[in-house]
Amino acid sequence: MTVQRFGPYELIRRLGSGGMAETYLAVRRGPGGFEQHVCVKRILPFYERDPGFVKDFLEEARLAAQLRHANITQVVDFGEVDGSHYLALELIDGLDLRSVLRRLAERGARLDPSLVVLLGIELATALDFAHTPSSGRDAVVHRDVSPSNVLVSRSGGVYLTDFGIARAVGAKRVTDSGVVRGKVPYMAPEYALHRRFDARTDLFGLGVVLFEALAGQRPFDGTTDLDTLQRIESGAHAPLAALAPQAPAPLVQAVEALIRADPGSRYQSASHLVEALAPMSPPATSRRDLGQLVASLGDSLEDSLALSGSARTLAIGEVAAPAYPSVAHAEPDAQTRTSDAGPKPARTPEPGWSVTDPTRVSHHDRPSPYSATTPMGQAVIPVTQPTLPASLPPPPPVAARPRRAGLLALIVVLGIVTFIAATAGTYALVVALQSGAL
Repeated sequence: MTVQRFGPYELIRRLGSGGMAETYLAVRRGPGGFEQHVCVKRILPFYERDPGFVKDFLEEARLAAQLRHANITQVVDFGEVDGSHYLALELIDGLDLRSVLRRLAERGARLDPSLVVLLGIELATALDFAHTPSSGRDAVVHRDVSPSNVLVSRSGGVYLTDFGIARAVGAKRVTDSGVVRGKVPYMAPEYALHRRFDARTDLFGLGVVLFEALAGQRPFDGTTDLDTLQRIESGAHAPLAALAPQAPAPLVQAVEALIRADPGSRYQSASHLVEALAPMSPPATSRRDLGQLVASLGDSLEDSLALSGSARTLAIGEVAAPAYPSVAHAEPDAQTRTSDAGPKPARTPEPGWSVTDPTRVSHHDRPSPYSATTPMGQAVIPVTQPTLPASLPPPPPVAARPRRAGLLALIVVLGIVTFIAATAGTYALVVALQSGAL
């Protein structure tokens, strides 16, 4: 297997690519057969030229490195290689929750309520840790709690990931850019409409996630993003009890409380939610059941690559291209977030792609802009245009051309002769009449 060297890492396989960064399965080797498998996330070259984006990326690294918790994916390394900034993240052998829910729906199934309770407790515990300041660390609000940012391992572990648009909560609780970022169906109304956020903003997103896991659909989906935002603001949605009759009433009430439009009517902290869910705690076997479910829904990347050791892999969902509307949102199924809104920057052609390349249909399948070959060592086949010969042949002789022009000229001449003859005859007739010859 051909690998690409990147600083202390060997990039084995590209896992995914978003609008601003791409991720790789990578390994760092050391003496005595030491191997550490990680997910390397590095900025695309275009955004390396944007100081504001690089600053945000550095802030993401700083915040994420401070969040050491069993239910939060860990940053194991950070650095810069040849002008390219990167994060090295722990790898989770499993799937993101978006993939789990989608594959269950394809089978006509839903997540068991006991497993939804397990998800709720684990994610609320992670949020409680992030929201609570500690020595040397401010409270952090995720701002993009959604199924694609929840990873579930084959051992039943639940992890909150991608704190890329997280922001430390201090005296200033309005986004610096004046623009909200995240996925519209999971946005709390105070954040989407007024750009204000606190811990209750994340709890709203978690409520939408749990609602979707129980009902198989999101509560506020509209025909457009604007319609969705209006539904979120009004709180209008079908009752969860009617959509998920299998769910116990206390769980339904807890989820409904999380997605209320008024932040003051929700749980005021993640710890309060944990306390509300604690009486419904699932049996000890639930974690094993969740892991077995994930294993049954798809093979791990570890198996497909036949990696050595106990490597763990990160589930990378589908990534949407960045959008630049007034509310800079990501598609609900997107793995990564969109960038700040504003004038859409002019994008420069990336190496290995023709500007008119008709095959460029997916960010996932395109080659890396860092090299002329893919991470797997496969050459990128350029799209070529037909070329003209060095010298063109002379035009065909006139005799070889169609004779339509000659026929047209003959008809015109005959018409003129006929007109002159008719005019002369008429004149002669008039003269003869006037002279009395006729």
